[in-house]
Amino acid sequence: MRVFINIIALAACLFLACLFLACKPPHAVAQTSADDEKDVAEVHARIEVEREHLRTKNFELADEPVVELLDAGKAEPYQLEPTAKTTYALLATCQQACTHIVLSLRDKQGEVLVESPERHHTVIVTGTPEESGTYTAEVTVVSCEHEQCYAGIAVFYLKNTLWEGPSPSAAVLHVAHTCRAAASETYAH
Repeated sequence: MRVFINIIALAACLFLACLFLACKPPHAVAQTSADDEKDVAEVHARIEVEREHLRTKNFELADEPVVELLDAGKAEPYQLEPTAKTTYALLATCQQACTHIVLSLRDKQGEVLVESPERHHTVIVTGTPEESGTYTAEVTVVSCEHEQCYAGIAVFYLKNTLWEGPSPSAAVLHVAHTCRAAASETYAH
């Protein structure tokens, strides 16, 4: 009799565990490796679409884009050391499950120079830094169907601007800058 009760208790526990797992909201289900690859590919595809758009405006990719899994609602900082008098375009985009990403740029003192005002999955800010130095771009996935979404950030430079020192691609390694809000343009594409 005791064995029979233990078997029933075990079966009830397994049933409740299965029911709990089946009732989890979709955002709580862990993504598989295949899902991750698909999401990363979506982000790279969105970057490529914007890369082609920016090429028509004479912008060139400064360095390889960075694509990472970001926590929804949490700002992720990226450092950039741009060269003064070079015009940059900074792009942020996210996977299909994400509908709103925010890109903000801070100077050395942490002051916000520009922030994307659009509610869109892809945003671009442009500008020309007055000074060379370290700046911080913050990417925030605001609206995501999951607790985390893949997002990408890429830096482009305007080919016909003059710069001093090394090429922009050497100056732009771990992504993130454009400059003074007065000299900046923001738009969703």
